[in-house]
Parts: sequence; structure tokens; C-alpha cells
Amino acid sequence: YEEVERATGVPWEFVAILHDREASGSFAGVLHNGEKILGTGRKTAKVPKGRGPFTTWLEAAVDALRIKGLDKLGEWSVERCLYECERFNGFGYRYRRLPSAYLWAGTSVYRGGKFVADGKFDPAAQDAQLGVAATMRALMVAAPSITFARDGAQPIKVASAGLPSFGPGTWNDAGLKAVQELLRSKGYASVGTPDGDWGRNTEAALEDFQQQNGLPVTARYDAETAAALPTAGPRPISSARQNTTSADMRAAGSPTVIGAFRAKVAATAVGGLGLAQGALSQIDTASGYLASLRTLFSDIPPWAWGLVVFAVAALIFACSRAAERAAVEAVRR
Repeated sequence: YEEVERATGVPWEFVAILHDREASGSFAGVLHNGEKILGTGRKTAKVPKGRGPFTTWLEAAVDALRIKGLDKLGEWSVERCLYECERFNGFGYRYRRLPSAYLWAGTSVYRGGKFVADGKFDPAAQDAQLGVAATMRALMVAAPSITFARDGAQPIKVASAGLPSFGPGTWNDAGLKAVQELLRSKGYASVGTPDGDWGRNTEAALEDFQQQNGLPVTARYDAETAAALPTAGPRPISSARQNTTSADMRAAGSPTVIGAFRAKVAATAVGGLGLAQGALSQIDTASGYLASLRTLFSDIPPWAWGLVVFAVAALIFACSRAAERAAVEAVRR
């Protein structure tokens, strides 16, 4: 980023937040739009189209800034950075009288809606990626030397509002729910369903995050965790987790997967018996329930009850298989 600043005069912090937004900080993705075309001989296919080809990320970054005239600006400030970020992305949100998701996602200013593709706006979409304003503030709180100001512009001092006191006994707290949602969006699925309640799941997710990011492991939402979380990358997934199967989880004793597997086996057995002649007489519980139903539905021929049992068993099997797959996918994520 500093090399880009030396080549263009654009503050390295500005380059960094653009890169985070456009390519999630990956140096395989060009600054223009995140496309991974470096060294391929291809030009950009998305807006801005036809740029390149590029050999290095630095070469592409300089081009992305120059086509917007950002290398011609003299004075830089927080306000200038916000405006130029919006101009870099486009003013489509303004035409809809909405705060730009590119700027404000992850803050109280954001009201929803997102351009899900070039020129395609979805009013129901929610931008899960942090907007540049949230990232800028997090950087300025974490490192006061970062000001986004250049050439005499007056830097803005951002004071930390202090850490919320999350911990045991915190219930239905909107701030804690936001932290849980952020953890989950970064792949820390052990946090469970964000609900604003402090519990073992929240502690496990915080501990996992701290371990993955080289922070002191406290299982608490401390100052270092609060500073690192907004700008941290997604949780790395081990090859063992990526290749986890339901058999692996049964062997490990997962109650969800074991229960779903047993339900599938039982459903298969009951479904088979339901299709067999005289199956109902072999299933006392099913016969008891179905006897009362026969009184209500006396016009249904006896052979049809086997199909009813089979249909119910098939439904149980399908639901159990879906639960099993969901549990496995949660581990893989």
C-alpha cells in the first residue's frame, strides 16, 4: 500500500480500505473490482471493463487510481476519503435516496439494499461486508497514527466510546448480538444463532477467534478482540473440517448426527414394513394410532394404510437427512 502511495500520492490507508472492499484484502484481486486476472493476460471483464492486462498487483492498483484521477488530488481528509470511495464505487445509491452500502454497511447509517451485480440493485439484499466508514473508524481507533489526512488537512480524532461490558449475565443485548453476527459472518459458526445472550457458544467463538488471530485467549470481548474483529479476515478452514462426513461426526459422538442417522434407519424400516402385507400388525404403536384414524376415515381401503405409513416414513427420512447434512455443513464452514 505504501508503494502505491509513493507512486500516486494517494494515502496508503485509502488504498487499503478500497482493497478490503473490492478484493477482501487479497493481492490476487485487482483494485479495480477484485477480479483475479494478474499474470493471465486477460483484461477486466467487470466495470471498469477492458483494463489491463496486468502483471503485478502494484501495476493494477496504480491504474485503478489513475483512471479515477485520484493521483491528481492534493489534500486528503476523512471526508475526502469517504467521498472518493463512493465515487469509486458509483453513485447508484444516491439516485435511490439510500446511504451507500459501500460506505455504511455495518453501521447504524445503513438501511439495507445492495447492488448485487454491476447495475443490478436488490432492495431486499443486506450487505454483510463492512463498509469503508466502519473499517476507517476501526483503524483509527486501533492505531491513532492512522488519520487519512495528507498535505495540511486537519486530521479527525476518533475517541473510543469504551468497550461494552459483555459477559455472563448479558441477555438480549443488541450490541452483543452485533458482535455475534460479526463472528458468524467471519466463519466462527460455534457462536450459534446470534441472539444477544452471553453463553458458552459466545465464549467458544471468541476463544476460537483469539486463537486464530494471535490474541491473548481470554474468551472475553476485551479491547484487543474489539480492535481486531472488524478488520479480521474469514476463519481459515482446515482440510480435515472441509472433508468431514456424517460418518466422521457419528464416530466423534455428535448427538445431532447420531439422532438424525437413527431416525433415518427407523424411517427406512417402518417404510419398508408399511409396504409389506400385514405390516401394521407388527408395529403395535403405529397400529394403535392408526386404529383411531380408521374410524374417522373408514372409507379408505385397508391397503392404503401401508402407503400412509410409507409416506410418513419417507417424510421423516427426508427431514432427518436434511438435519444431518446441515450439521455436517456447519462443521465444514
